[in-house]
Amino acid sequence: MKEGKSKDAAEIKRLVGLYNLFINLVWSIPVFVLVTVFCYRFLPTWLVIAYLLPPMLSLFLPNSIFDQMHAGGTTAFYKRMGVVLINRFSQNGTIIQKLVRKRYPDFKFVRHTGSSIKQLLSQSYLFEKFHFAAAVFFTFLTLHCVITDRGGWAVVFFVVNVVYNVYPILFQQYVRLKLKAFTKRNLSKSLMSSPASSCRLLLRHTR
Repeated sequence: MKEGKSKDAAEIKRLVGLYNLFINLVWSIPVFVLVTVFCYRFLPTWLVIAYLLPPMLSLFLPNSIFDQMHAGGTTAFYKRMGVVLINRFSQNGTIIQKLVRKRYPDFKFVRHTGSSIKQLLSQSYLFEKFHFAAAVFFTFLTLHCVITDRGGWAVVFFVVNVVYNVYPILFQQYVRLKLKAFTKRNLSKSLMSSPASSCRLLLRHTR
């Protein structure tokens, strides 16, 4: 029984990885082809490096900085912005979940355990940092196009930046709000239900 579950878990992990890779390629290849063509045609190498340096440095910013840059303080704000739609086409999103559950109906993408939520929070910061760095780079390209009178390219980069970077950033902020709210609710319930377990949970969450 355990061997069968272990085999299923390995197969699910492989399947999810393949689906996520496909989603990444569908989103990223057209975007990076566009950027490569533009940089090759219109930018000298030194300027490409100058535009890339600040975004690359931003990858090393602490998570606390990204917490302070939240666009909204409630999940309702993000829902009004339409960010939930991003989940359809994102990694581990609605489409991927439906595909995996066709073969494994009982599989759950989010396990409501401390380690699972911690992993999801870490993953969320990683995704936001990537898209933030890309957003900074695309902003430089957009401004460059405006300054050099390439209006068409400026519009293209602006739209791509919003779709490829800004909305995914907002979505990651929305995900963290939900995860942190769930953690607080669980902690609150534990405090009310069992004093002994409450002490252990408080110690765990204050480390």
